[in-house]
Amino acid sequence: MQMKLVVFSALLIFILSQENFVTAQDTDLNNMINSKSSIIAKDVKEWRRHIHKNPELSNEETETAKYVESLLKKFGLKPQTGIAKTGVVALLQGGLPGPTIAIRADMDALPILEETGLKFSSKNKGVMHACGHDFHTSILLGVAKVLSEMKEDIPGKIKFIFQPAEEAPSGQLVGARLMVDEGVLKNPDVEAIFGLHVGTDLEVGTLGYASGPFMASSDLFKITIHGKRAHGAYPWKGIDAIIVASEVVTSLQTIVSRRIDARQPVVITVGKINGGENFNIIADEVVLEGTVRTL
Repeated sequence: MQMKLVVFSALLIFILSQENFVTAQDTDLNNMINSKSSIIAKDVKEWRRHIHKNPELSNEETETAKYVESLLKKFGLKPQTGIAKTGVVALLQGGLPGPTIAIRADMDALPILEETGLKFSSKNKGVMHACGHDFHTSILLGVAKVLSEMKEDIPGKIKFIFQPAEEAPSGQLVGARLMVDEGVLKNPDVEAIFGLHVGTDLEVGTLGYASGPFMASSDLFKITIHGKRAHGAYPWKGIDAIIVASEVVTSLQTIVSRRIDARQPVVITVGKINGGENFNIIADEVVLEGTVRTL
């Protein structure tokens, strides 16, 4: 909770201290942010636990969206829903002239069985917030509440974006692209957008940042291997797609170890393999799916 509160407070301070946002009352604003953040820390914790307990998969975040919408309305905002199917957006009008910025959080969970034993563990069997999106959503809700309470001191507008389907599997719609296509960065035009991600590699109470690219870009790939079916007793009469697929998986790893400069961060992962119809039949088709992550 301490880490979330520190990140939450730091994000608020960071946003308001950017060029074009600096005012003569910087110190007062920072103190106000810290004070209000501390006051609502318990609320943010409860929001996070509620979201963690009720996870929903990509493009299915219906109840999460309703929960976010209800809280934003309590903060005095007028959220828009149904953006990119289950996305939620709210605009805060500051009391001073200035640019429009956006802050974004993702809402979806992963198809993972939770075994933590926590009191607020997932009640949706086989679905879990295992990547921190429950934190991200509750943090942004906290940001929205605090900034709404001090809107007269804010120069410009702030757009709160709650994105669905960040973890969208292959073949499904990706929330970020859909939201952009539907104009989430328009009316008014967003000049800068901020995001954050919790991480287990950071000590509690610390904030990580870097100059330049920081989070990896993820690209999906799908490979279909066609072989020739045959009985398992006569493998020489067929072309074993499983054997070929095994060699492809192994060879893909040599791209990183033998084709890419060792100083470049690249990860290739094959996360899904489907093939074969029976234990004694040479498979005539295997499908591989995975990701390539690069900076």
